[in-house]
Amino acid sequence: MDFNNVNLRTVYNFMNIKENFKDYGKVDIQPWLDKVSQIPTEEWDRYTWRQDANPMHGASKTLAIIYDNDFRHFNGTKHELYHRLDFEKLIDPLLKQLEHEYNWGYIVRAVLVRLPAGQSIKSHKDVGGSYNLSHRIHVPLICEWDKVEYIVEEERRFFEIGQMFELNNMRQHEVNNRGSIDRINLLFDFAEFSGKGWWY
Repeated sequence: MDFNNVNLRTVYNFMNIKENFKDYGKVDIQPWLDKVSQIPTEEWDRYTWRQDANPMHGASKTLAIIYDNDFRHFNGTKHELYHRLDFEKLIDPLLKQLEHEYNWGYIVRAVLVRLPAGQSIKSHKDVGGSYNLSHRIHVPLICEWDKVEYIVEEERRFFEIGQMFELNNMRQHEVNNRGSIDRINLLFDFAEFSGKGWWY
């Protein structure tokens, strides 16, 4: 069976959290900031597929680290930024922190997402295939944290810089940046090697 192409949502259990949000504690983001600060401003305008294909993300900008337009669940494409960031080294402490909660796992996809000041990610759900088999993890890197509002269903939360959290993206959710600076988040999907959510 080709797990990259089959509609996994119809076959396997969802890897879903019961809550709207789940906190995983603070992480050291300074190594991320050191790397992100070296990315030229114009680079944020080069990759537009995610925004073009998904109007709810139209106001945001994306840098692809591990990403594929077909949303495959395995063997994600490692973009040039993956190597420039030394992504494996940067992500390792975050994976170790997640593995206090889950089994040993891997990164399905990863992006840096920039939401300009005064802009929003419109209300939507992420459903189908690999989305249902992954944990959607956010880490705020740059923002006025008390002015960036995350909403899932009717619950509203604000997350400090460096706070790693899961957002239940299979429920209706949106993000509003009411701050005066752009918000930059690391966003990645995490899945367990044990196969929880897709082998049984």
